[in-house]
Amino acid sequence: MPVSESVLPDRLICLETGRSIKMLKRHLKNLLGMTVEEYRAKWGLPADYPTSAPEYQLAKQRWLTRGKLH
Repeated sequence: MPVSESVLPDRLICLETGRSIKMLKRHLKNLLGMTVEEYRAKWGLPADYPTSAPEYQLAKQRWLTRGKLH
């Protein structure tokens, strides 16, 4: 799978397992015993390659912002 196709708005596709996931770090650690840094190095990914799905990041950011306003 091309790297450009592994980042979708609502999920990431793990290049190791092919699974659809929302959070890469937890998936790599629990299933593969790998760090994000090791994963990026193995696949030649840039340092800014996302570790969670873009929509998940946005929802989490909104949730945190709401919590600070109340």
